[in-house]
Amino acid sequence: MTTTPLTILYLNRLEHQGKLFIKFYYKPHAGLTKKLEQAGGIKFSKQYNCFVCHYSMEQLQLIKQTFYRQAIIDTRYLHRKTTLAATDSTFITLNTAAGTIALPQTNKTKPLVKLVPFEHANKTYLKLQYQSDSGLYQILKSLQGVKWSTTYGCFFLLYPGYSCLTW
Repeated sequence: MTTTPLTILYLNRLEHQGKLFIKFYYKPHAGLTKKLEQAGGIKFSKQYNCFVCHYSMEQLQLIKQTFYRQAIIDTRYLHRKTTLAATDSTFITLNTAAGTIALPQTNKTKPLVKLVPFEHANKTYLKLQYQSDSGLYQILKSLQGVKWSTTYGCFFLLYPGYSCLTW
């Protein structure tokens, strides 16, 4: 009898408009996504592109009970001091000639784009995570090598040169 390893559900601290929230991060997992959609008090945030809920001890206990034996709850990031994005925004450029990603460069007129690695079908991809912005959407849509995933609801690109990331 083989058992599949449980997905790790990372609980992260989020401050929004003076209130504390919990952000949920995990490797793509359809069963866990469905469970989060059905759980009371947990909503999907389009702004942060992840599931969130209000931060309270009662909510933490409810999360632990709801996902018992379905996911490993990791709270190491929940109690860390909140970091805020730099006041200067950042943009990412794609060097299409070399097929590599350039390092972030500071620019006050461009929005912040986070690169979040994830694995699918034994390949590593980078999810492009950003606050909703129609101008940035059009730019990402036009970039060669950047694709939209209806499954994950995000833009992504293949992580060049690697079949999987090692941490």
